[in-house]
Amino acid sequence: MKPQITQGKYQLISTLLLDDVNKELAELETNCKLNSFQKWIIHDLYDFNLPTSDFTIKSLLLIAIPHPIYADIRFMYESKEYKCVSLVSPDFDSVGKLLDQESRTNGFRYIEARNLPLKRIAVQSGLAEYGRNNITYIKGMGSCFSYTAFFTNLEPDINTLKPVALAHECRHCTICQEKCPTQAIKADSFIIDNERCLSNFNETGEPFPAWMPISVHHSLYGCIICQLHCPMNRDFRDKKSRGIFFSEMETQLLIDQTDQAFFPEDLKRKVRYLGLDQCPAGVSKNIKAIIQKAES
Repeated sequence: MKPQITQGKYQLISTLLLDDVNKELAELETNCKLNSFQKWIIHDLYDFNLPTSDFTIKSLLLIAIPHPIYADIRFMYESKEYKCVSLVSPDFDSVGKLLDQESRTNGFRYIEARNLPLKRIAVQSGLAEYGRNNITYIKGMGSCFSYTAFFTNLEPDINTLKPVALAHECRHCTICQEKCPTQAIKADSFIIDNERCLSNFNETGEPFPAWMPISVHHSLYGCIICQLHCPMNRDFRDKKSRGIFFSEMETQLLIDQTDQAFFPEDLKRKVRYLGLDQCPAGVSKNIKAIIQKAES
């Protein structure tokens, strides 16, 4: 019995392997110089305990959901039009509906898995490979996907882990390192300097640091520079989303960090499609930075 997931790719991984992943992360902290935020992720964010459920959990169903590499964005502010790009959020809702249907038809059970290092598990299960930019890539999908995971009662397909390694294409390639606008990508490790990564700053309401030039700002949410230039995405660079337009009123609502419950329905759909609902303060800050860059 296997779930019939027609969009994307997946692995069924034995939950017994989670202890091994946890131990390897402890070794990573010992052998690598990690900053305080990276240590917080390992110690406080990740949770390897199995949840309470009314069925016997046997496997982790790890799914890579495809989505466009980015969306072109136009927005109006004070009667002027500005342009940028944005990441696109996958359709997590459709996956949930599919699993509901599958569970009714095939009788398998599942419960959402949260706060696991899904990129690392994907690489060690053989589903994906690490790029130098700390982003994972899948054959036939590039990096144009996002992960979601569920604990299930299905028998696992993967019962052993592979060593974490850099993708073969990255071993003699430094394009992402050279193109990174904030020099966050390292030459000797796929663990990037997340204290310099633009995505980390774009996805929080914290002020941009003084050392960051206004010229780096190009995205409403996240950063796509390394992915756009990566040779492993050469077949996917043109697979962008439909363009998204924000009217003057919509832009002002985003800048004001208005409670999204009061957004017009069309704006709610745009926000969910781009994943902007994750951090309203970050979106507001990013819009202001894009305007400032255009006017400078």
